[in-house]
Amino acid sequence: MPLPHTLHVGFAKCGSTFLQAYWRQHPEVHLVFKSLFFAPDNDQFAKGADAYRAHFAKAKPSQHRIESDEHLLMAVKHPRLGVHGLTDSSVHSVCERISQITPNARILLVIRNQVDLMISTYSQYLLGGGTLTLDDFANEMLRCNSDGVNYFHFHYDQIVETLESYFPNRIKVVLSEEMSENAPTRLASICEFMGIANIPFKSTFKDRRVGLARIGIPLVLALNRFVVRRGDEGRYHPSMRISSQTHKRICNLARVFEHYCAKPIAKTERYELASSHLLTSIRSEFAASNSRLSEVLGISLQRSYFIQERKPASRTDDVKASTELSSATA
Repeated sequence: MPLPHTLHVGFAKCGSTFLQAYWRQHPEVHLVFKSLFFAPDNDQFAKGADAYRAHFAKAKPSQHRIESDEHLLMAVKHPRLGVHGLTDSSVHSVCERISQITPNARILLVIRNQVDLMISTYSQYLLGGGTLTLDDFANEMLRCNSDGVNYFHFHYDQIVETLESYFPNRIKVVLSEEMSENAPTRLASICEFMGIANIPFKSTFKDRRVGLARIGIPLVLALNRFVVRRGDEGRYHPSMRISSQTHKRICNLARVFEHYCAKPIAKTERYELASSHLLTSIRSEFAASNSRLSEVLGISLQRSYFIQERKPASRTDDVKASTELSSATA
């Protein structure tokens, strides 16, 4: 039985739902969605290569076999918040497992600037019933109060370097921001990397995992603080005064309203949810890493919002920065 030609390994909130919808429509692609075979906390890996091959048993000989799992490298969960996190050790652990089973696979890595990624991760946390503010959530991700670990270790230069050490010359890095701005061009380059035909694709609202923005985030935070019965900080399992289905419907209404009715305002002002201190802190945390990433990829990241020309010194600068970032994905 066959193994995959390509693994799409990262990351959540980086256009994964959009790519998966495209591959499901593509006649030359056989998509396996989240087998969880390589997850460190899953016992499937002990079953061996044949158990993994079974996931691709129905693929036609002519099809390009790909597994897509935006959480594949985000293989740990924050012990307090319950959200998927990324540590340096989790990346090495998963790469080691992949290299043992399918060492010749191509690796597709889609990345996103860390400020937008933090806000979108926070959005998903709220949709699951979280009750912390954005600043408290981000601080907890960057340094967990339980164990002191950074669960937001999105130092992309190190991640690419690790992947390259396991899968030399078989890595493609795509910027989520560029895919959002010009999806046809980015899809064409991904198809070329995979060795398949580039087919036209017009996505719908379902094909994008749209999160909350400037309007929805404070509304859902207020809702969660009202309906959550106890002081839960995590997500998906809080005890609520309303049913989980009712909570989900309210959250979905907020998402749809922002996407269709208030998108320009919701996107451009989303950065006002974070304090100037937090914005500066995140940008400083990853400044050296992103500068080195620019050198590793051989491209300028200024336009893609990874590298800021200057740090925001005031709320006015934060608003300006948010306007520049308005084209990034939800």
